[in-house]
Amino acid sequence: TQIQAGQLVQEVLDAYPFRSTRERDCVRFQVQHDFRFTASQPLFGQVLNNLIKNALHSLASAGTAPQPGDLCIVVDLHEGKGRITVSDNGIGIPHNRLSRVFEPFYSTQPGAGSGLGLTFCKNVVETVNGQISVRSEPDLGASFMIDLPIDPPEPARTAPT
Repeated sequence: TQIQAGQLVQEVLDAYPFRSTRERDCVRFQVQHDFRFTASQPLFGQVLNNLIKNALHSLASAGTAPQPGDLCIVVDLHEGKGRITVSDNGIGIPHNRLSRVFEPFYSTQPGAGSGLGLTFCKNVVETVNGQISVRSEPDLGASFMIDLPIDPPEPARTAPT
């Protein structure tokens, strides 16, 4: 299915089961450059759900009430690909654990889940020849970048003369 990245993120945010208004209000969503890509909409919705859930968990673990902009989702272009970035100002990921976050059953937060969420995200993204990567500084938060091949724009239809 062809997916419009900005629309997908908006639909996921609209349906996300935020625990409070304050949690919902901490999310800032920006579309710098929208793009289309071909993938399974339900699976990519689940990828975004996982990343949002992890970001909110990281913010909650930081122990301060979430502020507007603490979770930022940006749709943009990067080096010829479409990019969806999910960033948070939460507890971050220790440098010695960054290389393992996409491994099955590995979790940086014991008791928080099965350790399969990011593995699932990586597998879904890679099935469409995309890449997912992470940058993090402990105590400053984490950013997950999903880079995807962009569908070419539909050719303009010319009116018959």
